[in-house]
Amino acid sequence: MTTVALVGLYTIEELFRMYEQRTPVMAVARHFAARVLCLIVVPLAIYAACFKVHFAILNRSGPGDAKMPPMFQARLHGSTLGHQPFTVAYSSQLTLRSVHSGSGLLHSHTHKYPEGSQQQQITCYGHSDSNNDWVIMKPVGSGSGSDGSDSAAEPLEPVRNGDVVRLMHNNTQTMLHSHRKHRAHVATADFEVTAYGKPEWKDANNDWRVEIVSEQSKSNNGELHTITTQFSLRHIATDCRLAAAAVQLPDWGFKQTEVSCSRKAGPPSDAELWVVERHVNDRLPKEDLRPLMKGSFFRDMVKLNIEMARSNNGLVPDKDKYNHLESDPWSWPFLVYPMRMLGSWTEKDIKYYEIGNPLLWWASTACCLLLPVLVLFHFACRQRRQPGVWDGSQIWHFWNGAKLLWGGWALHYLPFFLMGRVTYLHHYLPSLYFALLLLAFVVDDWARRRTGRALQDAVVVAWAAAALAVFYWFAPLTFGHVGPIEALKHRQWLPTWNIYKSVI
Repeated sequence: MTTVALVGLYTIEELFRMYEQRTPVMAVARHFAARVLCLIVVPLAIYAACFKVHFAILNRSGPGDAKMPPMFQARLHGSTLGHQPFTVAYSSQLTLRSVHSGSGLLHSHTHKYPEGSQQQQITCYGHSDSNNDWVIMKPVGSGSGSDGSDSAAEPLEPVRNGDVVRLMHNNTQTMLHSHRKHRAHVATADFEVTAYGKPEWKDANNDWRVEIVSEQSKSNNGELHTITTQFSLRHIATDCRLAAAAVQLPDWGFKQTEVSCSRKAGPPSDAELWVVERHVNDRLPKEDLRPLMKGSFFRDMVKLNIEMARSNNGLVPDKDKYNHLESDPWSWPFLVYPMRMLGSWTEKDIKYYEIGNPLLWWASTACCLLLPVLVLFHFACRQRRQPGVWDGSQIWHFWNGAKLLWGGWALHYLPFFLMGRVTYLHHYLPSLYFALLLLAFVVDDWARRRTGRALQDAVVVAWAAAALAVFYWFAPLTFGHVGPIEALKHRQWLPTWNIYKSVI
């Protein structure tokens, strides 16, 4: 993404320069169209093609399925979601998944809220669990089975759009419940949602209306269907919708997603939409649901990218391992905390160490940090009509080359200061690539301006020889060192490096 931003900024500058030079409008338009095609359309097409191949090859069910929507999971070979009863009927056992990315499955457990109503907690949980199972029932007094009694002898009745239903938590035999008296614990603008009451109790606060929002199958008959129907649950007594917006509860809620009753007006958001992920009813035949679904490659690709980004941001630092494996971005340019590439560090182990070439690493950092200072100093000298770092037009020749390399370093490095996820030294490697190019550019420019041709070649050769010597010195750590740890003692140039120390 940062490389795209770099190329985009450079392209904008180039087109603006053409406009300043009074290039004909049609010529600028052709250049703009060519760059859109080559720098946006073609890369996006290649990116999408990679996911097309990915989906075609990795088409079997596995442990990471739960991150994706049920419709995607059901199309995978070996997934049990592809063979279930299709039409949801009263007395069916269901698991409900929030459409909102990262929220999970509607869940309850025996633990109570520590404040508010102090009734049983309702959350969303991302993993398969028997506490995710709910039984859909009619309101009390509306027909057979509405009080939780056995209705096996009664005819099956499908759940339809607009029906008022109750949801009973299968493990605890409590009802999905909301009320006006207490607000949600994190999303305080919403009402609290709890598990409360018994199946035989007549309580209007346990009643919810099914409102079908979309049907993604070829069967659009107003009935609630497994996986393909997106619907909301509107609380009858308070006129709010059941919602899960991926907001985490505190430790007392096990960091699970809060479920609340949203009072927002207008069409339901993803946080207020639900799908039936699993459907169990021994009286209904299992069907192959895959032919009934309308798949979308673009939708699956977008969803997978969202989940990839969410998982990436969810990797939070572990302070117990701080400065041993993990490291902060400020330390990367100075190579403060290189990283062992294996847990055991004994004489019997082949020892690998992520360290790079310290000479080139530190020299490139000096170039990146000093370049803006030197350029500002030069322009200040020009304003004061004093000799600067460069003469005449040399500054423009230098700046036109250096700004792209320095910009690549900055764009790949600085965003890490805004990230909350865990970071490692190797996250600096894309920035290091641009930093090394900038180092070579600066050395070449200095040698060309300050020395003759022979001395210029000597400077380049000296730099290359020094870089090769340092590379050779640290090569055992790159290609694997076998033998006593004492042999690595003189390679520990900084006290923060854990090359020689036998324990972390």
